[in-house]
Amino acid sequence: MTGASIYSMMQMSPVQAVLLQASYTDTGLLTGFARNAVYVVLSPMTALLLTRLNWNTPLPVSAALMALSHFMMWLANDLLMVLASQLVMGVAMFFFFPCGESIVANSYRGTQRLKTLSVFLSAISGGFLTGSILAGAIAYLAGLKSMFASMIFLSLAAFLAYTRLKLVNNMPVESKPLKIKSLAVPILLSTPYFFTLSAAYSVLPGFFVLNGFTELDVGVLFFIHMLCRVSTYSVISRIKTVFVKPLLAASSIFLGLTFLLASIQTANFTIFLLILGLLGVAVSTSYITTLQIISTHGGGHSVFLIGMLETLIGLTFITGPPISGFLIDVYGAQAMMLMFTAVVFLAVALHLLQRYQL
Repeated sequence: MTGASIYSMMQMSPVQAVLLQASYTDTGLLTGFARNAVYVVLSPMTALLLTRLNWNTPLPVSAALMALSHFMMWLANDLLMVLASQLVMGVAMFFFFPCGESIVANSYRGTQRLKTLSVFLSAISGGFLTGSILAGAIAYLAGLKSMFASMIFLSLAAFLAYTRLKLVNNMPVESKPLKIKSLAVPILLSTPYFFTLSAAYSVLPGFFVLNGFTELDVGVLFFIHMLCRVSTYSVISRIKTVFVKPLLAASSIFLGLTFLLASIQTANFTIFLLILGLLGVAVSTSYITTLQIISTHGGGHSVFLIGMLETLIGLTFITGPPISGFLIDVYGAQAMMLMFTAVVFLAVALHLLQRYQL
């Protein structure tokens, strides 16, 4: 339920911003930079928080804050209220993502960790999947304000459900020195994917609506994106680890080629359907692989490393939307698509360099 609440806000807050006369650059700053600036500041504190806080607290707090964020967006008649809503959401995401991932990662050991992380992320993506089509349908049929109002009640339902959980604090013991170099590399290699994802979430929904797509079209596009993310997590939980890297390489190459095609036809529904589907596969594969590496090899430092991973993701969401919004405002959609092409092929090159140690 919290996943649906978070994703509906990600998907529809850019639409609300452009309808309130925000430029693409403004939209990137409001729904990308502002929200994730808070997230970046808080994520390094994950380990500190989880050593001092009962583990039954973060998830209910996250749901309550998402209810508040949607309420503020429901009230929004200017961009200042949109900004305030996104700042509250940044805090909610901190309690939900690095805290939740750390709790799961430190509740299981050995071969069970990858499977459990995959199931956990698949459940979140399932919420995202529901939120994508639900938000699009409600906004199309009843308007954006009705969509935000409905998500207030969904977030409150999640809050009540989380209060029933009984989690046991299980912080790992730091038994050996942290090998920064060996663990920093896989974390950094995920950067291009999240940079691209940040712009897709913050800039593309507004671009779609202003180029003739309906809110329902936006919901369908992001529904396919999240369906691919859910499917990818499910597949990875069942296949051998040796097949994961080829999956990442193949999806990345096709994604880069599709972005290149989008630079020629910048408002084609089918092309964007392919882009968001392939992006879902590539991001999910990169994300679960990185989480598995740092939670397995990080030892007692795994909570700290997960916080660092989420900080890095937050940084890409800070930089990606404003840069993408500026490019489309000044140079047009073609320039933004070409940038995405370059970023995705950079990711492919970095993974090949690591694999073959060139």
